Amino acid sequence: MGSVAPASLDLLVVDDEPSLRQVLGLIFRREGYQVTAVPGVRAALEALEGSPRPFPLVITDLSMPDGSGLDVLGAAKARSHDTAVVLLTAHSTVDNAIEAMRLGAFDFVKKPFEPAELVAVLDRARQHQALVSENRRLRAQVTSSFGRGELVARSEAMRRLLDLALRIAPSRATV
Repeated sequence: MGSVAPASLDLLVVDDEPSLRQVLGLIFRREGYQVTAVPGVRAALEALEGSPRPFPLVITDLSMPDGSGLDVLGAAKARSHDTAVVLLTAHSTVDNAIEAMRLGAFDFVKKPFEPAELVAVLDRARQHQALVSENRRLRAQVTSSFGRGELVARSEAMRRLLDLALRIAPSRATV
């Protein structure tokens, strides 16, 4: 297997096949995830709504008796745009994959799959989430430390000039 996830990293697994849910639970618990495994779309929607905070990661089957993994994807993304959703399917089509990605899926994995492949997909999802988070943090830091919006200034004279421009900008005055 691969790297070890932080102990607090929650993972929602959604699949109507009990044996697959059990295997995925074992694999990802061994990797350090806190796994919540549910048997279908309705249970997934309840888990997503009932969780005190959004699940950072969701693995869901695409086709289940009580609905579609696309419904799970939509609900997870509505709760948190940052949730990475991986869809599993035995009936992969290009149209399914395109629709899933258009709706915000992180990846689309065809059954049967190797456990190491799925672990690697979640590792990539976590790395992507970390990069996005770091990017947001650095942008906020740069804006508060050096800049006003998109402009960056280090000298006190330039900072005063930018502050003056920001105060004047909403007015109709010519400068």
